Amino acid sequence: MPHVADPGGLDPPGWDDLPASIRTRVLKVMSAWSGRPPERLGPDLGIVQVDAEDSLDTVELLLRFEEEFGLAIPDEDAERITTLEQAAQYFAARAAEGRNDDAGWI
Repeated sequence: MPHVADPGGLDPPGWDDLPASIRTRVLKVMSAWSGRPPERLGPDLGIVQVDAEDSLDTVELLLRFEEEFGLAIPDEDAERITTLEQAAQYFAARAAEGRNDDAGWI
């Protein structure tokens, strides 16, 4: 699986290197959305692999992420967030850089 590159062209941090608060929030959103307990979710879990019957389900999940993190995810970024790890990397990078909703990342 390809890595999501950060704005500086460096590989993003792995799941265990991301802030625990970001990982916890990503798992909380996915758990609430999918009905699975957080301990049954892993960083490599594909966002569309968990009960997403169609693209509307994926959009609903992304909207829940937006609500949890208080930001809008541009369509071009959303298309590249395919795993929980990539979601956590994205939100960690946005938080660290203080990016606004109009800034791209991936």
